[in-house]
Amino acid sequence: MAALFCVAGCFGPTPSSAEELRAFEQAGPIRPEVDLARLVTAKLPAGPYRVVAGDVLEL
Repeated sequence: MAALFCVAGCFGPTPSSAEELRAFEQAGPIRPEVDLARLVTAKLPAGPYRVVAGDVLEL
């Protein structure tokens, strides 16, 4: 049974049809969808660090 699971994917790839290849070529690359306005507003302003009680500092 274990041998069956080991060789289950070894039968080789099936060639794509001409129609599938055409559809793949027409699709083109994936373009990421980025909302630049949200990206800019998500950036938090960083100010000076204030040391508080309990902080571990390296000397």
